[in-house]
Amino acid sequence: GPEPPSAEWWAERAVAAAERRLADPEVPDEVSRIFHAEGDDFPALVVDRYNEVLAAEAYTAPAAELFLQIAPALHEVLGTSEHRLAFDAASARAEGAEPYETRSAGCPPRLQFVEGGVTFEVFLDEGHKTGFFCDQRENRARLRRLVEGKSVLDICTYTGGFALNAAAAGAAEVRGVDLDEKAVEQAKRNANLNRLKNVKFTHADAFSYLRQLARTGQTFDVVVLDPPKFIQNRRGWDEEIVRRRETAPHKSRAFCLAVLDLDHFKVVNDQEGHAAGDAVLRVAGDALRNAVREGDFVARLGGDEFGLLMGGLPPESAFGVVDRVRRCVGEA
Repeated sequence: GPEPPSAEWWAERAVAAAERRLADPEVPDEVSRIFHAEGDDFPALVVDRYNEVLAAEAYTAPAAELFLQIAPALHEVLGTSEHRLAFDAASARAEGAEPYETRSAGCPPRLQFVEGGVTFEVFLDEGHKTGFFCDQRENRARLRRLVEGKSVLDICTYTGGFALNAAAAGAAEVRGVDLDEKAVEQAKRNANLNRLKNVKFTHADAFSYLRQLARTGQTFDVVVLDPPKFIQNRRGWDEEIVRRRETAPHKSRAFCLAVLDLDHFKVVNDQEGHAAGDAVLRVAGDALRNAVREGDFVARLGGDEFGLLMGGLPPESAFGVVDRVRRCVGEA
């Protein structure tokens, strides 16, 4: 059969991707995304640049090995000197492998950099994610042009990328909200680094916070909504079942599972087209997520099937939850 690609072949591909970024006048040299996974011929591999450091996230074991192989070529063409690679637990579990993190000898645990005049700090020891999303650079720049003198709400702010840019661009008031407590603390540190007094960060559930705003009638001129994935896929479902079985205390390890499908979904697809079918799935997913209790887990299992995991309640109570969910989805 055909020979597998050589190390030189992969290095050439890596250099070509890096040179595309270097040749683009819109992409800053200091902080940028170097690999967009499949978009740069490197499936399951994302590489970001933070000054002299390359931060790589691999989503398969071969992709992790490949990054270590091409790292020298990337350093040479980009002028970087250090790197950090993360192969996270969810990806490793899907392949029956062990997660790991590795870094070059001189890779610092803390990075500080400037984008659009705003200083950010990330800690590479705080987990696999840096907390900063290089691929949102254009959107942060666009936001800066829209917010002067206005009130801004940044929902799912994470470490404050959008909120801090709005505050630095002269917004009258900026509020950032996120459920990740560590991320909110990092956002506050970033605000202090930039001496921004017109931004506040709140540790809260986004949906609960928005409902409270609706009850009080409070509004904002600009709302930024950049949420994580709300409805997991089948892989996320399988991983969540394993996680709950492994981490739940023995007495509360039991949980209830329900699988729901949409009646007459095939008729919608056949008569109205796949675009209409996709819209139905989105509406059903939103209704399902809004109907469940806090702490319940929702996933789309495939086709018109959704799964629901419920913990901390007896089976007879689970029937009540499922009936409420069924009615909410039916009324959506």
